[in-house]
Amino acid sequence: FVSEQYRRKGLGHQMMAFIAQRAQEKSCSQLDWLSVREDEAAQGFYASLGAKVVEEVNYHRLDQHFLAQLANQPDQA
Repeated sequence: FVSEQYRRKGLGHQMMAFIAQRAQEKSCSQLDWLSVREDEAAQGFYASLGAKVVEEVNYHRLDQHFLAQLANQPDQA
């Protein structure tokens, strides 16, 4: 994440390049991340890197209530 005051200075690109270099060192074949769909600036930035939106996956979340409920369930072996 790049704070607003530091955006448009090349830091985001440097960070993503660093991550890509480390991924290649670890023999990763792809890099995935999440972003806010409505953040047009972020979408444009990621598109400029060559990133494509993956439509065939769903992002799931358990809120605090259901997280606690699941954590407190007895083992179901």
